[in-house]
Amino acid sequence: MADWPDVEEVEHLLDLGDAEWIEDHLEHVLASAIECVKEDVAGSVAAFDAADPPILVDERLRNAALRGCSVLRVNAPDDGWRTLRTDHIYVSLIYGHRRTFGVA
Repeated sequence: MADWPDVEEVEHLLDLGDAEWIEDHLEHVLASAIECVKEDVAGSVAAFDAADPPILVDERLRNAALRGCSVLRVNAPDDGWRTLRTDHIYVSLIYGHRRTFGVA
């Protein structure tokens, strides 16, 4: 079992420097990324948190949150197509974890 990443790890991942304002920004980015992972896995944050049996955070979900930080950050490249749910690395990390699926 793993834990969600912390802000310090995200700082090292994104190599943004040591300015104090960056930590506050990264806390918001990390919270957003974890929220996205929870929604993509269980359909909502509440469903993820209340799942019975509980959904355990493994290395792939942890890395999906880190990938989310790099895609969702303010200074990410805007190439017109990049979203978290279409990012092939993020999608491969959450593969097999989804509890809900869209029905066509």
